[in-house]
Amino acid sequence: RLYDRDGALTAKLAHAGTIEIDSHPAGAEVHLLRYEKGPDLRLVATPAGSPGSCPLKATLQSGSYLLVLKREGCRDARYPVLVRRGTVHRARVNLYTDDEIGEGFVYVPGGEFIRGAPEDAAGVDVAPAAGDFFIGRHEVTVEEYRQFIDALAREKGESEAQKRVPRQSPEAGTTPPCRCPC
Repeated sequence: RLYDRDGALTAKLAHAGTIEIDSHPAGAEVHLLRYEKGPDLRLVATPAGSPGSCPLKATLQSGSYLLVLKREGCRDARYPVLVRRGTVHRARVNLYTDDEIGEGFVYVPGGEFIRGAPEDAAGVDVAPAAGDFFIGRHEVTVEEYRQFIDALAREKGESEAQKRVPRQSPEAGTTPPCRCPC
């Protein structure tokens, strides 16, 4: 602070960062939640306001946030952001309809992610950006996977089904699909 006479270090000293968020399609309303440690030390997302709609530029105190983007005709998108002091986080969040995502699936917007380092680690390992993807809300049971393999064998042939049958190792042979009433 003694040497910041021209204000060049103000952003770093303020313990704040900037987010610049856009959506596709444009115009999504942004709702902001901040992750805080709860009484049991779990992170709890608490409402922190609605700064506006996309495109959005906002300065936030350093910390972990969840942006919820809402647009009519699209499923809400939940986009987590770690705001660090003196940094700018830029992102474009794609929005999808319920039909595009599918029943029983959750949309995970693409972006950088922290991998494996605790919050207080000196060097946080930020992985390169991953693309958008959809993941099942619930895990697949053995019975559901067996039904998938059987349907694949009927529709596309036994060889296509065999490619997806579980095996002990890549070199091991496949186990024929179970056709018993498990």
